Amino acid sequence: MWLGPGQSLTLARLVKSGGAGSVYLLSDARQQVAKLYHAHLDRGLCQRKIDAMLRLSPELPDQVEQGKRYVQIAWPQAPLRDARGNFIGFVMPVLDIQRTAELEEILLERQARAAGLPTGLGAKITLAANLSAVIAALHRQRHYVVDLKPVNLRFYRDSLYIAMLDCDGFSIQGEAERFPAQQFTVDYLAPELQGRAPVAAGEEIQDRFALAVVVFQLLNFGIHPFSGKPVDGKVPTELAGRIREGCYAYGVQPNPRIAPNPTSGHTMMPAELRRMFDRAFAGPGEARPTAVEWAQALRGYALRDAGGLQACAADASHQHFAGFPCAACARAALIAKAAATTGKGNARKGARKQASAAPGGSAPSPRLPPPVSLPLPAAQHNVTHIFFAAVAVIASIVLVMLAWPHDDSERSDGPSQVVGANAREPEVLWRRDVSEAEFTSGIALATARADVRAVAAAASSGRYEDVKLILRRLHEGEALSGGENSAAYVAGYAADLADFVDSRDLGKVQGRTAGTAAASIDPEIDRYRDRLVRAPRAHYAALALGKYHLAHGEPQAASAFFTQAIWARPLDHRAWYGMAAAAWNTEGEAAALVYYAVASRFEAASRPTREATSVLPIAPAASEALLPHGRWQTLGVAAESLVRAIDTAQEFQARAASVEIASMERLSPWIRLVAERPEHGKSVELRMTLDRLGEPSRVAVIRTSGSHRFDRNVATAASRWNYLPALKDGRLSAGSLDLLLAIDP
Repeated sequence: MWLGPGQSLTLARLVKSGGAGSVYLLSDARQQVAKLYHAHLDRGLCQRKIDAMLRLSPELPDQVEQGKRYVQIAWPQAPLRDARGNFIGFVMPVLDIQRTAELEEILLERQARAAGLPTGLGAKITLAANLSAVIAALHRQRHYVVDLKPVNLRFYRDSLYIAMLDCDGFSIQGEAERFPAQQFTVDYLAPELQGRAPVAAGEEIQDRFALAVVVFQLLNFGIHPFSGKPVDGKVPTELAGRIREGCYAYGVQPNPRIAPNPTSGHTMMPAELRRMFDRAFAGPGEARPTAVEWAQALRGYALRDAGGLQACAADASHQHFAGFPCAACARAALIAKAAATTGKGNARKGARKQASAAPGGSAPSPRLPPPVSLPLPAAQHNVTHIFFAAVAVIASIVLVMLAWPHDDSERSDGPSQVVGANAREPEVLWRRDVSEAEFTSGIALATARADVRAVAAAASSGRYEDVKLILRRLHEGEALSGGENSAAYVAGYAADLADFVDSRDLGKVQGRTAGTAAASIDPEIDRYRDRLVRAPRAHYAALALGKYHLAHGEPQAASAFFTQAIWARPLDHRAWYGMAAAAWNTEGEAAALVYYAVASRFEAASRPTREATSVLPIAPAASEALLPHGRWQTLGVAAESLVRAIDTAQEFQARAASVEIASMERLSPWIRLVAERPEHGKSVELRMTLDRLGEPSRVAVIRTSGSHRFDRNVATAASRWNYLPALKDGRLSAGSLDLLLAIDP
């Protein structure tokens, strides 16, 4: 079994075998497992699906806390082939099942206690927020779970991070095709899909529905939102039928057909959450809250110091929404009362039966009902943080949401045709769905990540004027977000700056090993995670977390946080030095050199007003924990000429917008930019409307030889590419860009 030329792998113990394939441990790769597909499956189809998953991986990096690794998603990492080069499966990261629990186990209090899981509302809201963030990351790449239900979801017992398995069963966005999910569960199936299998156009709204059901169950003692007591005899008895007929019993406005479960706590939820549930279960499919909306709403309650939840004064194991009674106490009291009433009734029946059996004698004293055991206090779990690695995902998705038409009608393949009303206007296939305030709030984090990579690519190929343009775009994006005047910046950056005045800064710890230095700030890490959740542009928190992961030998995670720090404050040299240190072990020495050069350029510019405190040392050679001294010296010498080249590059006063070819090739290798329409094969001409930062706001098709669905897939791909904005009179300018694209068969 081969991973690539000269890279063989040896199968070890069989872990499990299912309908699609078998999963094995690997003798020579302890952190990975291999999934081999069964021989009867269509290997060509499987290979295309895995290739699509590899090209569009969700941004869900492993988390490392106190030396423990948390794999959040078992996503394919590389294809596997046999000795003849035939595709047979893929490798994916090992996910330690023994450290996880099924989400189903935590829904009901009795089984949660039996499994040693937390029972309080705080833990469940944390899980709901984490799950929403993971689903948001998948939706960002247009992948959908479809069969989303508690029994298919797992989470880590000690951290409450979500652990996603069997991802090759999801609905996957491929190259001009979709690989639909094959399974669904009717109790979690949206009403418009009941009685038929989900189709591609309905998969996202299906995920929105199922996610809302799971969130409702987590927040409401495992109660399904379509359970309850029928008021009339026409309400279906099964959940699927109730979903189909809209028998939702927990709305702000009562449902005349069905009454809620008496132990439900829905009336003790904030109005914000109740309105979201009403949108999910009583409104049209398009109005259902997105995963991003759920993640944003729930994280305000998941963070302990945000004040959305309060500890119960009567029972230390309970939490309740601030300003509302404790739903857990109310539920326990109702159950105890019902048990006592039932016990007394049974006792009276028993007494009458015994008295009638002994005529003429005195009736024995009735037996008391068995005592009702009060629940024991739950074990204390550390749930002060939510899954924050998805914060980066959330920050990018909030600013770029897709609004797709649901018309799946096909145009027949044939000669190129001009499309649109009366063949005059291009047909809009994609539009960024954001409010005006969000539209002007700077570039998305995903764009900033692409920009950082683009800086390295442009400088390495000698396009220094593009380097200047990209850095300018990053800087103006920060200014549009509010910069130092924004509330998020003040809340995050100012407080974090004060935090770093003391000696816990890694950059000041010299003469210690990397492990010792990192351990000295471990108690602070959760606080920085929480701050970054509340304020994604909390620059110093991102820097601290980047350094923490770098010191723990996690350059990929470190790179993600240094990029987030650059997004928040692009001209700060410390984040660029951090990128250089991380890139040495990930992107290579050439990229590290570019980041070092940018860092030293910004450092020189900042010297007159430099802060007294440094998160990354001003002299990078001083930080042996981040990169060996010799490597810093190598970069420093080589960077001098690169800095001069960037500084002396001529800045354009006027230029048209353009697509970054590297991002296009990386994200969509099946699409080529061409100068002339090819005689054979499919092609499409798109018009991209870009804002002044180069962010796509609309994609329209001008001319095509493909079907409507084909055009939509290409438009989706084009909306994710990175673009350089237009320049007019030396200023960034909004504009449009026409792309003639050929599609490889």
